[in-house]
This record gives sequence, C-alpha cells and structure tokens, in this order.
Amino acid sequence: WAEEPIESEAELVRSVCDKIASMLPNSENCCGIGVAMEGRRAADGGWLYPMKHCCVPIFPEEFLAREFGLPISVRHDPECVLYSVAPHPADRIAVRVDKWIGVAAMKNEKMLDLPLELGWVLYGERKLQGVLRDCAIKGDHREIAEALGRSVGNLTLLLGIDNCFLAGEGIEWLEDLTEIFEAALQKANPNATYKTCAITDASDGAARLAMAEYPLQGQILANNGRN
Repeated sequence: WAEEPIESEAELVRSVCDKIASMLPNSENCCGIGVAMEGRRAADGGWLYPMKHCCVPIFPEEFLAREFGLPISVRHDPECVLYSVAPHPADRIAVRVDKWIGVAAMKNEKMLDLPLELGWVLYGERKLQGVLRDCAIKGDHREIAEALGRSVGNLTLLLGIDNCFLAGEGIEWLEDLTEIFEAALQKANPNATYKTCAITDASDGAARLAMAEYPLQGQILANNGRN
C-alpha cells in the first residue's frame, strides 16, 4: 500500500479505513483487526505520525473501532515482527532495521513493554539512527555494523535474553559485514546468538497478535462455521 502524503488526521483516518474496508468486505467474518505501528508513542498514548512538518499523535484503536465495530489490536511494529518470526512464546529479541531501528522482546511467554526505540540509543555522541543515516549517505556501513552489534549485545545483557532476530530492509548490508557485527556482539555478550530473517513488513505478526489477543471472537466464528 503506497500511501499518498498525508496532510491531516482526518485524511489519514479516511485513507486507512478505506484501505481496510477494501480488504474486509464482510466484517462479520473477522474476529479483530491487528495494526502494526512504526515510530514512538506520545505522552498521551497516541502514536506519533509525521504530517507536514511535525508529528501528530493518532489513536488508530479508537477510529478503527468506531468504523468497523471490531476489537482492535495496535502494537509496535517490532513486536509484530517478533510475532512473525517467533509466533510460539520463547525468550527472544527482534530488531527491525529500515528507516528506523526498533526493538521488541519476549520473555517468560510475555511481550515486554520496552519504553525505547533502539535507534534513539546513543553511540558516542550520536544516536544509532544518526549513525545509520550517515553510513547510508557515505555508502559505507562498517560503523553501523559495529555500533549495532555492540548495542544489541548490551541489550541482551540488560534483558537477560541471548537469542536475537534481525529483520527489515535495512540489514541488506549486513551480509558483507557479518564479521564486524559478530565481533561487536560477542564482545558485549559472548553468549549472544542471532539470526537474520527476510521479513520486511509486520502484517502477519499484527494479525497473529490480534488473534492471540481476541481468541474468544475467533472461537465464536469457528463454532458458527465461518473461516
């Protein structure tokens, strides 16, 4: 879905609702709607969405519930990626690298509430996000490979979780720089392990999370013979 530039909250609401309606002609056959949101949460609980020259807090769970009358699950994009690559509960971390660097973690069969964007963590005097941007401009990703490896390694120590997934379009460069990334990761935490995965969007995980969050509605549909 290649959205057009959004100029107002009302325009965003209409665009999102129209798109979902086109995929969901009969809402009675749906147990809920799962939404993956990129970016940071605002102080009032909204999701900061870029419009014109500023970010506006939006509340998709509210306008989607009004529009479709269904349970709505809105989760952070990396959480949905984690549920895409690891739908069965296990102690794991998922790091999504694209325009942003996001992180999610599951421990003791529960998704952790992480109040951070990994891209906003400082590495020296710059945020990881800035390091990634500068490397992309230069066409040389060695610095972000080292910075990301060390940051992920430190995060595994902090959370007590050794297994990681790296996903997203922004890790294409990692294939040629695995030695740098792995050396930094192991220096921070010798027990840390990681895998890369080809998932570039979080829609599957968003749907899985909605199904896990609203199993009763799904059971009602199954008992009624619906798919």
